[in-house]
Amino acid sequence: MFLPCLTSFFISLLLLLLLPKSTIASQFDEDDDLATYITRPELRPPKFNVTTYKAESVTPGYWFTAPYANLYESVTSDRVFEQLDGSLAMSMILAPEENEEEDKRGVGWIVDNSFTLKKTVHMVDGVPKFNMHEFNVIEGGKTALMVAEQVEETDISELDGKHGTGRVTDNGFVEMDIDTESANFKWSGLTHIPLTKSETNVPYSLGAIMDAGTWDYIHMNSIDKNADGDYLVSGRHTCAIYKVSGEDGHIIWQLGGVEGDFKMEGFDFAYQHDARFRYENGSITVISFLNNAADLGTSIASYSSGMVIKVDTSTMKASLVHKWDRPDHELTRKRGNVQILNNLNTFIGWSANSYLSEYTPDGEMVLEAQFASHRFETYRTYKFNFTGKPEEPPVVKAFAFGTTPLAGATTTVYYVSWNGATEVTSWNFYAKNDHSTAADWILIGSTNKTGFETMYQADGFMKYVIAEGVSKTGERLGNSSVEVTTMPPNWSSFDSDSNDEFDDDELTEASSLSIQEAKDKLAKLTVKSSKLNARITALVRDVRVLLGVFLILFACCFLAAAGALVYLFRYRLHGSNGGYAAVEEGMKNAPQIGLEMRGHGGEREELLSSDERTSIDSLASLAAGSIAASSISDEHDVTDRHDPGQQHR
Repeated sequence: MFLPCLTSFFISLLLLLLLPKSTIASQFDEDDDLATYITRPELRPPKFNVTTYKAESVTPGYWFTAPYANLYESVTSDRVFEQLDGSLAMSMILAPEENEEEDKRGVGWIVDNSFTLKKTVHMVDGVPKFNMHEFNVIEGGKTALMVAEQVEETDISELDGKHGTGRVTDNGFVEMDIDTESANFKWSGLTHIPLTKSETNVPYSLGAIMDAGTWDYIHMNSIDKNADGDYLVSGRHTCAIYKVSGEDGHIIWQLGGVEGDFKMEGFDFAYQHDARFRYENGSITVISFLNNAADLGTSIASYSSGMVIKVDTSTMKASLVHKWDRPDHELTRKRGNVQILNNLNTFIGWSANSYLSEYTPDGEMVLEAQFASHRFETYRTYKFNFTGKPEEPPVVKAFAFGTTPLAGATTTVYYVSWNGATEVTSWNFYAKNDHSTAADWILIGSTNKTGFETMYQADGFMKYVIAEGVSKTGERLGNSSVEVTTMPPNWSSFDSDSNDEFDDDELTEASSLSIQEAKDKLAKLTVKSSKLNARITALVRDVRVLLGVFLILFACCFLAAAGALVYLFRYRLHGSNGGYAAVEEGMKNAPQIGLEMRGHGGEREELLSSDERTSIDSLASLAAGSIAASSISDEHDVTDRHDPGQQHR
């Protein structure tokens, strides 16, 4: 009865020993692909690998990207727009927060250049959620374009003529008044785009659509608006781009897809993203978009590309103006965007691990970059010349090394950062030993900004420090709060209320750790802490996996034991009264060998010679063995077995 249980246990144990660490554990056990900062250990942005081919042609500005591991639990579509007063602001989409009732549908945020939240935008009433594909703030911040997604029970008979209704995702859009959160314009895809225009397969049988699941037949992923008030809409699953009337919502023209309106000369596209108006004049419309050329299961080209297309309604022809192939000649099967910069350079986000590239107007690639690892994606990546003036102050940390505060070998290492402050070009460091406000701050030194976090090293020690950010024109932009310098453990007796004079007798023997070693250990401290947290998280996940395996093993053992008990019960109920009786009855009815049984252990009738009896005794022993073997069989096995007498005939 224990054999099945033991077999399951050892097979599972062998699998556990042979399998590598779980994907999550191995992925997050080492996090060298994430940046680490002494001043802001809670910030762990992904590192970029950057290749610059022509620095003088790279457009000044900043990349705006929102890395995520799960698109539907992230921030997406972050972009910069100009407000009516000329100042810049950012818009972004926040995925639904399960623990906040008001945000369960997701929200849009508008943040000014001090990174202060100015407006939380909710989807219009009647739409179940804030779609993560688009939050395009226009009209100087007065309105926003958003995808409106709803599931409708609709007539699907046009697909096969057999089924009446099915559940279909209606991808439309709204232009919302941001202040009132009411719809200025609302458009439904189901009303204007037939189901037969879709280029994607129905995910279930048509009958199943009626009962469970939905069919996302359009998959709208971008909306833009021109000066005439008309809209440009991209449908990924119809492989088409539509110009929609801002007056009555009718489709003015369709580029690509099933039964498109234009003859496309010198190009083709499919499963596109980020369609934008670029220029219009009379019958000519110029648009840009990312030609993904592929979906998850199909492709029409070997690699994706950015495109600029000229549409001419007088000739009903569309022609290729510019094309930028993905530099690594791979396919972007989902997401991505094309941005035409003010200097006419083109900036393209290829999505996968935030792969991006920039090109001059003549098509020369001047820069490319991507995350150091492949564990994160981005929906879009933009470039803007943004000026950030954060309300939060800079953060400074200082660490002292040396034998005593008065010793000549004493060194203080400063770290400073100011998240979002784009105008800082250098840092001033001030210090003093008297905590009173009346004491003067002494300028310790200055250094140029070297990145998000800047390190500065100075001889000597002072207990209280601040850092000050300075612009390239010398403007003092702001300073940190007062921080206490972290001292070696053997300086712990130093009086926090003492003034400039120190008592050497109160100081203990200095640490033998060299300054460079201490600095190296300090730099690794935050990394080790983060790795420890990641390992703990991975360990918890692995424990859960092991617990699940052992629960399965327990269930197998339980079922095996239950089966054995059922067998024993059936054997006792049927086997002893049926199995032995059937065999014994067969022995009694064996006249061909002249053997008569009289109960269990009765006397045998002497009808044969002694030699014959010896042979019969051997046969009887064999028959007894057959009886013993039959006692470990179930009822059906015993009753189907031949009569022992027949076996020895």
